[in-house]
Amino acid sequence: WAGNKYKGVVSDSVVVFVVRDGNPKHIKTWSDLVKSGVQVITPNPFTSGSARWNVMAAYGAQREAGKTDKQAIAYLKKFFQHVPVQPDSARAALQVFAQGKGDVLLTYENEAIYAEKKGVHTEYKTPKSTLLIETPVALTKSGLKKPAAKAFYKFLWSATAQKAFASQGFRPVVKSVSK
Repeated sequence: WAGNKYKGVVSDSVVVFVVRDGNPKHIKTWSDLVKSGVQVITPNPFTSGSARWNVMAAYGAQREAGKTDKQAIAYLKKFFQHVPVQPDSARAALQVFAQGKGDVLLTYENEAIYAEKKGVHTEYKTPKSTLLIETPVALTKSGLKKPAAKAFYKFLWSATAQKAFASQGFRPVVKSVSK
């Protein structure tokens, strides 16, 4: 399934910080998330895949900054002390943030773009160290036997499909479209 030149990945996104209008708390870095008085909205990692990406991005940023495993885990403990509520999904976290709770929302870049398209003004910052989130696709054994499934699979890397992903806030993987 990962044998094509895109290794089975059809689109990308990254973990971003959605901040309040004008970024009144000047949130730009992972360190800013654990400053006194900052409330972070992120989904619950036990119920949300996006929350797991957020946790890995936070942990990875600490490791990237030269912190040890133990220090990165200590950061996560401090980080979660700044999380007043953990909705069950990324979309629910977006709704909580849109209703005025928190100073910053951790989410996928495509979720921030989705919110803007739905009329929820979002100003977002991409931290220097973030996590690339790849969306892979594969055909099942039965799909391999179906011409329509194979055609759709191939279509996913066409300019038309990649532009559709981009229109939803995802980063296309086909370079000619990503420009």
